[in-house]
Amino acid sequence: MQSIYRKLKGYNPPSNFQPFKVEIKLGSPLLLANPYIHGDSVLMALLMRKLLRDEYYNLPAKNPLPVHNILKLPLKQTKGVYHSSVSQFDTDVVKTESVYKRFDEEHLDHVKSKIKRIRLGQGFFKNYMMKFPVIPTRTVTFYYNGNIKECSSILEDLTALGKKTDIGYGIVRKISIEETEEDYSFVKDGKCMRPFPAKDFKDLYGIPSVAQRLAWKAPYWDKKNITMCAAPGSIFYSHF
Repeated sequence: MQSIYRKLKGYNPPSNFQPFKVEIKLGSPLLLANPYIHGDSVLMALLMRKLLRDEYYNLPAKNPLPVHNILKLPLKQTKGVYHSSVSQFDTDVVKTESVYKRFDEEHLDHVKSKIKRIRLGQGFFKNYMMKFPVIPTRTVTFYYNGNIKECSSILEDLTALGKKTDIGYGIVRKISIEETEEDYSFVKDGKCMRPFPAKDFKDLYGIPSVAQRLAWKAPYWDKKNITMCAAPGSIFYSHF
């Protein structure tokens, strides 16, 4: 683990920032387990994979690294929150699709193993059917405030978005990056663009119309990062 910490802490991102938009063209529908994708988590995953290489795939799953404190992204921060929006889609349509996992019995004669019995009702080889929400969006957009050159270099390794990309969902066809006149990573047209702690940003934006218990920093699946946040899509009021 010391080698991993050393590599992550050794990354020194550029500190000159400007607002920009990332537009990602997809070649297949997007399959999600959550309502949206966090823009900073996309950069975080790609950057960690680039820095750690093969070690990235051996990271502990049950005890997550405090990556938010170890690895600094080439993005502006305000009160510890990265200037990066959640995913914006070009459609409001949400469908449901079933994904199946079955044990391949056809080629068992090619497997050399002492194991004589495989349990298909539990464990690693368990057969299952899961339903996922599928968004037939052609474009996914993120808004950032950071170093365009460095972020562009990181995003070059992005080949797919969302869940079950190994079976063809969320394939990336093209990535376009352009500067924006204003910073839309937190708020755009009066609407919240990412989760951030409601009480910490009350003096900047006011009171959100929708506040929920959400994670506000990576890793977003870690319960320790959950607090009462302004929810993406909510609007702000100066007072009630």
